[in-house]
Amino acid sequence: MKTITLTIFTTFTVFLTDISNLLNFNQSEDTFEVIYNSPSVEVSTNGAIDILKFDTKNTNFGVSEGKPTKSNFYLNTNFFTPSGDPIGLVVVDGKRKSNRVKGGAYFYVRNGEAHVKSRGCPYDTKFATQTILWGIDNKKINLPLTKKGHANQLRYRILVGENTKGEIVVLVSRVRLTIKELLIVGVDQNIVDGALFDGGSSVEYSFDDGKFSRSFKSMSDLIKVIIGTKQQPTFMTMNLK
Repeated sequence: MKTITLTIFTTFTVFLTDISNLLNFNQSEDTFEVIYNSPSVEVSTNGAIDILKFDTKNTNFGVSEGKPTKSNFYLNTNFFTPSGDPIGLVVVDGKRKSNRVKGGAYFYVRNGEAHVKSRGCPYDTKFATQTILWGIDNKKINLPLTKKGHANQLRYRILVGENTKGEIVVLVSRVRLTIKELLIVGVDQNIVDGALFDGGSSVEYSFDDGKFSRSFKSMSDLIKVIIGTKQQPTFMTMNLK
């Protein structure tokens, strides 16, 4: 009886979320409106996707094991195993916490500079986090990936990239999208290399600089506890200089 009740509760919660997302999607536009701009970050949205552009000269990026509590910005990154262990490279303060896997893409900090690179990462990084999926390489979309079955499922998605200006660009979908839909927006944002970090129920980000705040979480911690879903093991972080 308890299992049935939990199933009904979870299904109903997902249904309400889907209705809300559908309304948001119908109200969204192709053009993005800038809703906050400072020397460190520009935040824009079209209702369906949030875009945050960070000036690396005014920000300090890092990687955290577990959700940080004292960061101006955080975003979940690595995919993880059913037991909650991160898949792929994780480096925190110069110490390797998890080994790299073949392929994928990386967000890393080296010599104080934050970068995103598809299919490669230096070995002398201070911080690094890896995804098993690369989305954009040298301004080109990973077309073979977009043809896979899972890529065409409607899910919450994350794309982290580095644009032609050297800015770190974060795209978070507030509605369910295919991978290709998000990558097209990424290319339009002049992303050179882009990493597709863990999506679906894992998507969670927060930005707060004391003057403006914006966040999104695809599934509440309470629901995760109820249905037995593990918490995200790694996050990329940012603090203002």
